[in-house]
Amino acid sequence: MLNKIKIYTLVIFLSLIFSFYFFEIYQTFYIGENNLKEKIKILKKKENINYDLRTKFEAYKDLKKKIPNLVTLTVPKTHVLLNAHNELLPLSGISKRVTLVCNENGYFSKFESDRFGFNNPDYEWDKEKIEFLLLGDSFTIGECVNRPHDFGSLLRKLSKKSVLNLGYSSNGPLIELAILKEYLIKDTTNVIWFFYEGNDLQDLSDTYDSEHLNKYLYENDYKQFLTLKQMQIDELNFQVLKEFINYFEDRQKKSKRNNFLRFLRLDKTKKVIKDIFSEERPIQINDKVFLKLKEIIKEAENFSKKNGSNFYFVYLPSFQSFENETSNFHKIQKDKIVSILD
Repeated sequence: MLNKIKIYTLVIFLSLIFSFYFFEIYQTFYIGENNLKEKIKILKKKENINYDLRTKFEAYKDLKKKIPNLVTLTVPKTHVLLNAHNELLPLSGISKRVTLVCNENGYFSKFESDRFGFNNPDYEWDKEKIEFLLLGDSFTIGECVNRPHDFGSLLRKLSKKSVLNLGYSSNGPLIELAILKEYLIKDTTNVIWFFYEGNDLQDLSDTYDSEHLNKYLYENDYKQFLTLKQMQIDELNFQVLKEFINYFEDRQKKSKRNNFLRFLRLDKTKKVIKDIFSEERPIQINDKVFLKLKEIIKEAENFSKKNGSNFYFVYLPSFQSFENETSNFHKIQKDKIVSILD
């Protein structure tokens, strides 16, 4: 009897193991491939785009041969998190370079950065008056789209007026305040602050204790005078770019082994199980982050008004808030932020 129980237990155990690994194979080679094929098909039909299947690192290496001054996006938040003790904190990218960004639509987007490393035609900085100055994250910079489809280019075209786009990927409210104080031009009519509900509070939480950034909030007239230090900013960004290249070269060498390890760990299966059983909960953002957001917005508005600029706050909802209309996940956040604005 005991032997039979052992045999049945072993059979059940092996059956479960085989089932899990068959499901992992299904998720890896069938679901993933089919989703990508469907996306390729849609883009080909609607946009006549041949989907670029290269990784960003592969695209960078290939394009670098044709575009010698090519760089990739180096974001301010990287410096905040990795180089906290540096004397200088860059708040923009590498200047006057073709900058490779990302691929969400079948092609790798890129832009030619201006004299300060932002996504603008460089001549915008020579205008006597700026009508619109934009602050925000990846939405604002125009991540994964080319000009003229970014916010800045569209607003420039629609208004026929000058626009400075100072948005950057992964920015949060504290970084955006710092950018405003460093790069606001005197004759700017309107400051437009784009807040993205999907991750701006998390970005603020990540940079909450940054000594550099908090000086912009709590010390009157604090500035690094970054417009005079672009050579140093470029040097620090090139260091980050070098680390990016080294990391992905190493990752490429280990990719086959890593893929095998992910398969052995049943990563895709575990994610499916987690998604099935996890319940959506209200955003777990500490109240002190909301209080800091209030201080930041107040300071940004006051600073803009002192400059003679109008200040506008634009609330960008996330896709998820429309995907699940029964959810309170984002409503809680929005209600708190609207009360702050009121």
